[in-house]
Amino acid sequence: MLRRSIVVIIFLVITFWANAQENKTGRQVIEDILEELAQSSDEGIDLEQVTEDLEHYLQIPINLNAATYDELNKLPMLNEFQITKLMEYIQKQVSMLTFYELQLIERFDQTEIFRLIPFI
Repeated sequence: MLRRSIVVIIFLVITFWANAQENKTGRQVIEDILEELAQSSDEGIDLEQVTEDLEHYLQIPINLNAATYDELNKLPMLNEFQITKLMEYIQKQVSMLTFYELQLIERFDQTEIFRLIPFI
């Protein structure tokens, strides 16, 4: 079982490395997210609060192994389904060793994971 886990993690690392996108800073990711939110038709979003939350998590990243639903819900790149699946995965695995494991969770694709990395 340990050998299988190691092979999976190595495969995931290689996959990420091979498909690496341009490295964006946390600030650039925040700008991208805010631009997308501003263009969306949902007027109930407080962009100032989103900016404040993301800036906070940029300075003090979220520990996914200890994160609450409310903390994760402040990350606009995650939806309720993803948060639930992430929390289920962590509970089942006891802890997440690396963010590469996010690829193993349903509805987490590389683009979303790269956008999430500066805040975790």
